[in-house]
Amino acid sequence: MNDLVGRIPGPQPVTSRRRVSALRSVAQRLFKISTDALFLREVCEWKITYIAEALLHAIENRNHLSLANNTRALIEYVAALVFIFDSLAKLRDSLQGQSNETTINDTIDRTELILQRAYYGTRPKGKERIFAPYVSECLAAWKNYIKNIEEVYDFICEYVHPNYGSNLLVSTGQLGKGRLNPPPDFHKDAIDRVCRCCSLTMLFFETGIFLFRQL
Repeated sequence: MNDLVGRIPGPQPVTSRRRVSALRSVAQRLFKISTDALFLREVCEWKITYIAEALLHAIENRNHLSLANNTRALIEYVAALVFIFDSLAKLRDSLQGQSNETTINDTIDRTELILQRAYYGTRPKGKERIFAPYVSECLAAWKNYIKNIEEVYDFICEYVHPNYGSNLLVSTGQLGKGRLNPPPDFHKDAIDRVCRCCSLTMLFFETGIFLFRQL
């Protein structure tokens, strides 16, 4: 009996030094992610605030070209914010119940890179640059909440790019024979739709951002 008792292993420490070190590293990285994400949220909200002021100015002055351009900018900025919060939600979901250290670190790596891209990212011109999130990436994240957001964005772009859509906002009729700078009433349907796109985006920002803040 004494021989059997002697073979029973004694109490083991709950965590090893390595595990404590790994947990500390994860905690520090997650804390930095939370502070970086909070900072980025404020950056996005300030940009959206200034865009909203420009939109109000465009509406008050019946500047429909400015309205279309700033509506597209509004959609892009809100989409970028959704992209950031969506990455945080994926981080949270991936870490729940996860005990594999490699998987945890890989998941954190992806989120850290997204935050770096969202703040420091530029156009992809060189190998050393951090690429900013593509609009398509941001819209894909937003599509989880507004199914037709890509169609809304494509419609707005038609009135922003230097093509027939934007030409129609400042002219009417045929090439060489049309009227220049007609009153806004000439394009009431298009302008009303642009306004609806703007309203849709602002309503989502006002209600959706509250839900994202619960993350």
